[in-house]
Amino acid sequence: MFCLVLLAAIATTAFVAGVDTDSDEANLLARIQDSPLPGTFVSNLVREITTTEADIVVGVALALLLWVTGSRRHAIAFCVLLIALPLVQHELKVLVDRDRPPYNPDDLWSQPSSLSFPSGHVMSATVVYGWLAYCALSQPWPGPARWAAGIVAATALLMTSLSSVYLAVHWPTDVVGGYFWGLTLLLPTIALADSRTVPLRTGHSRK
Repeated sequence: MFCLVLLAAIATTAFVAGVDTDSDEANLLARIQDSPLPGTFVSNLVREITTTEADIVVGVALALLLWVTGSRRHAIAFCVLLIALPLVQHELKVLVDRDRPPYNPDDLWSQPSSLSFPSGHVMSATVVYGWLAYCALSQPWPGPARWAAGIVAATALLMTSLSSVYLAVHWPTDVVGGYFWGLTLLLPTIALADSRTVPLRTGHSRK
């Protein structure tokens, strides 16, 4: 699974870096902008609360929750992931060096200042809210808490990508790249957190 995701992330990056934005992607962007939903206000609100910085704050709170509830291995692995996230994201943006779609000040509260690929909002949400979804499935939380965590995670993952394209702050392939690169960081961290070292048994010898 991880190898497929990594290959998809590399392929998407190579495609975006190797070609100019084509007319099909520009047309898709225009069609999404013409739709009535999610709307400018909701999209701006989603982008304000799902910045990389805001997602890291949510992630730190989640790591603390895991720590105090005894899941310390998961908390430490997640903290390492949160440290790696902005570093990898920045290097990818610099590597691809893709311009944003044309800026419309009527649609945004603030002009994006970073490069376009991958979408930082989507990549960060994939890491943080993907981890939240994983916790909802794996942690011994009460049923209502697990359902609430799953709903919040799914909503954040969907709305972050949709709002980014709706406001034309990202090309659709920026969103795809954000998902793939977020999963590239997330999946091995989950595997590491779930790994167990089998202790050697002593006091018995084989003959």
